Amino acid sequence: MKHLLLPIAALTLSSLAAQAQTAITLTQSNFPATATATDSWNNALATNVAAPGLGANQTWNYASLQGVAPDVRSYAAPAAGSPFPAATRTVNSSLTLGVINLNRTSYQQLSASGLSNLGQSNPTQRYSLQQVTGSSSDSLIVPAQSATANYQIVSFPFTTGSRLRQTYRVGVIGRVKVPAFFLNNAPMRLVQRIVRVDSVAGWGTVLLPAASGGTASVRALLVRRKYVQTDSLYLNGQPAPAALVSALNLQQGQQTVYYSDWFYRENSGQTLLELYYPNASYQAPNEIYYSTEASLVSATRSALTLTGISAYPNPSASNQPLQLAALDGQRQTVTLTVRDVLGRTLATGTGITGQPTSILNGLPHGNYLLEIRTADGRQGTQRISVQ
Repeated sequence: MKHLLLPIAALTLSSLAAQAQTAITLTQSNFPATATATDSWNNALATNVAAPGLGANQTWNYASLQGVAPDVRSYAAPAAGSPFPAATRTVNSSLTLGVINLNRTSYQQLSASGLSNLGQSNPTQRYSLQQVTGSSSDSLIVPAQSATANYQIVSFPFTTGSRLRQTYRVGVIGRVKVPAFFLNNAPMRLVQRIVRVDSVAGWGTVLLPAASGGTASVRALLVRRKYVQTDSLYLNGQPAPAALVSALNLQQGQQTVYYSDWFYRENSGQTLLELYYPNASYQAPNEIYYSTEASLVSATRSALTLTGISAYPNPSASNQPLQLAALDGQRQTVTLTVRDVLGRTLATGTGITGQPTSILNGLPHGNYLLEIRTADGRQGTQRISVQ
């Protein structure tokens, strides 16, 4: 990168002794889950992908993930007359009822206590059960309805040591017409009982494919999740007959357990990385999604792009003071973190304008990642070479 030799105020810093970084804390102010957001991920190949290490100051290298299918989720502001007035945004979702996939709208609220799901609504939907029962007159009708399902998607503040256990229900009512079972628009209710436990299991730096190419280096929390779902089907207020439950590809009291790791970062309202596992060992993930947000840019350009600050001289001679220059010429306080190419923290520093920083002092010749964080939370990384 060219040196910024413009007539602007140079920003220089004094350094601190090398020390470990600290865990991030998710709060309402740094988790922008807005009504205009669009979440984007790539479904990645899970072959030979290792599970993350647990604990403090980890480096999780997933830079070689290979995306195979994009996944996008868009949000919107609640419409007038929303059944959940406190909602701040909505998103389309679905509920699987055995052979039926119910389309619905979920209502979410962002507040100081977290991002919460308030409930769901759906329009009237009719499903033929002919492929299940063999009769063209058999059907399941789900009328238009709204139902409360209150749980936290992300709790605030969330940081190292945080743990959240929730128990809640998700339900839907309908009518079933299957004369062979003496059912003529019989009232039906499907209930899913959920027990979910989220625990912060580690924090550190995640290396991922950057949206524009190269590798992005991002500070993150690792949240380990266990999700237990129990399905029950009722007809006329009683447990549904076993034969009908089986015909709908359901099982009374069926319990399904999902194991996963979720990575969160600051200044993003979506997950950074999701790893799903086939069992409680949390080893060898079999399904992976990683963020493709445009803000995840490679280390070679992200510092200038995201913070408006660039470091020079680069390459730098051993023990040569490092200067920072801001494109807007404004003096500001920033935090610096120096990492090796594997993302391990080597030194951190805070500083003010007007003095050179010796943050690179003592480092051997090689390539490093200089992470620059501004007071308003913007963060970028520049590749620095010491010769």
